[in-house]
Amino acid sequence: MKRSEPILNVELSNAILLSLQGDFDHPQTPPVQAAVTDRLSLADEIYGLSVFWARAKEIFPFWEQRPMDWDQLFRDHLSELVASGPLELADYYGFLQTFAAFLGEGHTYVRFPAEIQKQWRYPSLQLDPLVVNGDIGMVVSSGELPRGTQLIEIDGIPVWKMVERVASMTSASTPQDRFAKVADTLLRRNQGDSVSVKAILPDGSMVSWRGVAEHMPQPRKYEMQEFDDGIVCVTLPHFQTAEIAASFHNAFPNFDGIKGIVLDLRRNAGGNSGHGYEILKRLVSEPVSPFHVRVPVNAPILGSWSMAERFWLAPQDQYGIYPNFDLPSFAGPVVVMASARTYSAAEDFIVAFKAAKRGAVVGQPTGGSTGQSVYFPLPGGGTGQIVGVWDIDAAGNEFVGVGIAPDIHVTPELIDYSENRDRALDTALATIRSDISQQGG
Repeated sequence: MKRSEPILNVELSNAILLSLQGDFDHPQTPPVQAAVTDRLSLADEIYGLSVFWARAKEIFPFWEQRPMDWDQLFRDHLSELVASGPLELADYYGFLQTFAAFLGEGHTYVRFPAEIQKQWRYPSLQLDPLVVNGDIGMVVSSGELPRGTQLIEIDGIPVWKMVERVASMTSASTPQDRFAKVADTLLRRNQGDSVSVKAILPDGSMVSWRGVAEHMPQPRKYEMQEFDDGIVCVTLPHFQTAEIAASFHNAFPNFDGIKGIVLDLRRNAGGNSGHGYEILKRLVSEPVSPFHVRVPVNAPILGSWSMAERFWLAPQDQYGIYPNFDLPSFAGPVVVMASARTYSAAEDFIVAFKAAKRGAVVGQPTGGSTGQSVYFPLPGGGTGQIVGVWDIDAAGNEFVGVGIAPDIHVTPELIDYSENRDRALDTALATIRSDISQQGG
């Protein structure tokens, strides 16, 4: 899509962005939350809805891509709230989440108050979305039922209805983003609540299962798997802290004996892009300019001058990613694995990786959401979050709201779960080995 020209000059743009350094385009900790209460008045609830509506009008950069009447949606939700409120606090935040989800952006949503989140637990069953017979299904990826088990009902409700219900409250940028998030939250309950499912086992038999929501998801860790032919697969679970780059540096004080590297970002939800770039700096030999950022200019007078949709283009040329010549670098083949759960700063990493023409991306399209958000408190102790920038890659291609397409598309199949096969990793390894062979390794 052809965008408006920037209205701020390059020198000023770069000066502002350089002053932000690592804080730019990386979601920060929300501000101090509003006073916590377990009950809100109708006036408080109307105020919270109004705050989110107004801040979205001010901050959100994607209005041209959203064929909706935001003001009418606000009036509709306001009427519904007046007619049914005040709501219980959890119900009210579910109501706000549904309102925010209309914007269709994964970095734009409503965060429940911490006191409510502290109650959330999960049964011993983890799910993945998977296309089965042409429809999106939910299959067991780990837990007390065998991998590849297909859910049919949850608490007596057809799974497609449950998916539809949760999806309506889920802020997501792409279909793949939405279904991955639904899979991650579909079985979430308050601590101690039971969850019952009916499912089809991999052998085709039916089973009923009941679990209790008493578990918290265990954070994934940095892992490294070594293969006999000099290839290593490094799992980068997040870019939240500097320790993730430190783990990579400690694992590779040099690259002696390493012929190829696979980086697994399939469950990397992001964090701070700078931490990922510290790893990439050891894999490139030339500077990389990863993407450009557009920021909406909120100057009401521009509307009177027919300039209502003006954007400031934040250029990247003066603060790109530069090789780290202080540590040994790796020039051999590299492959990155991605999925719909590859998100935010992890997508920034892949954009830079592709811009550097460093290797192939294997797997599925990424979630399609990145950028710096603006946070603000909401009544009852929750937080609103609205993305305030619009990123495009260095070539001018859209990936927010689309996802980054892999170079080699690999979609898991139902049989892969039951046979415990990692089709994407097998493809990544084959790609690396082919590259090594072509280089005479």
